[in-house]
Amino acid sequence: MIKLSDLLNEAAYVQLPGGEEPEELISKGFTTSKPEVDPETGKITTSVQYLPKFKQMRLDLMQKRNDIKPFKFSSNPDIANVAKEADKIAGKLSQLIFALDKMIELQSKE
Repeated sequence: MIKLSDLLNEAAYVQLPGGEEPEELISKGFTTSKPEVDPETGKITTSVQYLPKFKQMRLDLMQKRNDIKPFKFSSNPDIANVAKEADKIAGKLSQLIFALDKMIELQSKE
């Protein structure tokens, strides 16, 4: 049986674009880039990356899934099979996004 702690430890080895550590993103809910200095004006800027909005991702996915569902009843068996498979995969992806959201929520509480 896979333990949640094992999954989270494996996820800790993933590097985000720009070299930021995922631990900072998970614990604080956001991460910032290294400051960039504009040589002409001296203006210092940093960009902020927030945790993805998992709930909105799931809602968008469910909308796309509902758009595909009518094709499951096509008279063409190839179209019906592909639509059924896409529907099944979208459902599984929605479950995985929900699990990921809860895992991140759990880790950020620690």
